[in-house]
Amino acid sequence: LSIIGTVLILFTYYKFPRLRPYRHVELAVYVAVNDLWAAIELSLGQLQSDSPACWFQGMGSSYNFLSSVMWNSVITYQIYLIVHRGVIIENMTKFHIICWGFPLFPVLLPLITNNYGANANTWCFLVNRPDSPKNSMFVWEIMSFFFFLWLSVIFNTVVFSLIIYRLKEMECAESLSAYKPLY
Repeated sequence: LSIIGTVLILFTYYKFPRLRPYRHVELAVYVAVNDLWAAIELSLGQLQSDSPACWFQGMGSSYNFLSSVMWNSVITYQIYLIVHRGVIIENMTKFHIICWGFPLFPVLLPLITNNYGANANTWCFLVNRPDSPKNSMFVWEIMSFFFFLWLSVIFNTVVFSLIIYRLKEMECAESLSAYKPLY
């Protein structure tokens, strides 16, 4: 289903060029690209540990999930800019660098301790190996994904709270401007 949904988003973007200038559509496409790659990688199923395909699946899905989380935060930031300042992000360069480039670092770090491999009954991801430091899988899971996921959750929650507060202010201002005194 993930592959079908993301392909539908990408097909819509391709088929309807009039949608391309809209920033929100562009941002949704970036999330869809990440989710499509992650879905393809996970659809490979359970692979032999230490095989190139297993490493591709483990690092690729980690990279794409983290990049997708970051693009979702950019979407939240764009909504904030529209509601609070009435502007749309013009230059996307720094967001491309952050959302496509930064996830490479936390994804490559577990290679130091050789912690990518096949999990029991699932796909390739981070694993504890006999020769790796104790609890290294847990540390890498936190450092390479969950820390950034929770940072994004906190960021999105705070920013959406500001957005909701501003929308309520705008609603109150609009209702007060419609008020006409009786005298």
